[in-house]
Amino acid sequence: MLTSKELTALAKKIKEKYPIIDTKNLTLLDVDLAKELQEKCNLIVDEAKQFAKWYQGIRYKKLIVEGATKYNLDGEIVGVVSAEEALKMQEYVEKIIAEKKEKSEKAKAVIEG
Repeated sequence: MLTSKELTALAKKIKEKYPIIDTKNLTLLDVDLAKELQEKCNLIVDEAKQFAKWYQGIRYKKLIVEGATKYNLDGEIVGVVSAEEALKMQEYVEKIIAEKKEKSEKAKAVIEG
């Protein structure tokens, strides 16, 4: 399991080869990021999957809105988000946010006793 510091270092290494991978200014990708990183950056499976999960977290998922442009790792436009994709992701994001809120409220209740 990579630490946050290791993920940040890995992000810098990947960005050198693929500038589109910018953790400060996320870009919507139309690739299987983990698979692409394994093949093109010679990452082991676990590193690639962990990086992809970290990069494509909730902030990234909020970029998936109807009509949003999708890119490949070379920065070329390869498509747009469909209404169906956007709706599916919106529902997923809302579910994750609700689960986090519920978990937080439960923890707060335990602390307050």
